[in-house]
Amino acid sequence: SNSENHLEISQYVIPNSITRLLKIVRSQGIAVDEVDVAAHSAGGLLTRMYIQGSGYRYDINRFISMNTPHSGSQFADFILDPHSSGSNINLLLKLTHKLMKTPNCPDCGILEDLRVDGPFMDGSFNSQLNNLDKVPSHAITSTSNYFSGFFLGGNSQFHKLESYKKVLLAIVGQLDFHRYSLLFRGEQTDNTVPIGSQKGGLIGNA
Repeated sequence: SNSENHLEISQYVIPNSITRLLKIVRSQGIAVDEVDVAAHSAGGLLTRMYIQGSGYRYDINRFISMNTPHSGSQFADFILDPHSSGSNINLLLKLTHKLMKTPNCPDCGILEDLRVDGPFMDGSFNSQLNNLDKVPSHAITSTSNYFSGFFLGGNSQFHKLESYKKVLLAIVGQLDFHRYSLLFRGEQTDNTVPIGSQKGGLIGNA
């Protein structure tokens, strides 16, 4: 799956993967009908889409999400707002995506889906929680202060791009990290997803 695309495009990744896994295990003479799913970030959203969808086959025994933005992320709103310094991060991500083949592609759809008040998060995904109560679910959360260091630290990945260093550092110099931190209103985050969104109302949290 390309995790950069709109979630709807990748919605069959989870059920298809489960089908393949069950087929492999059964081919070894093992009787099995369910799997445990541990999914990170957008993978947790895709798992929920499957569980909550009309095509759910009741083949998940337990669901564990890790750093999943169940309620979206202000980071997405910040980056996609052309009037904030987040637009500089958007440009930075585009450059690094092109130069370093990173998985962060601002124009591929996933950020639009992660907007806190966007149509995906405000739609049926968080209003029609079908089947979710039938699957034991747990959320693993974490916090970090790595964000600004990633861009500005001495070991920054961007310092390795010698030919583009001046351009990249010029963009970084325009970033308002203090304003960025205010987006979350004091709530702890893993740099992009606040704790509340990582928990997502799931029964078990760690």
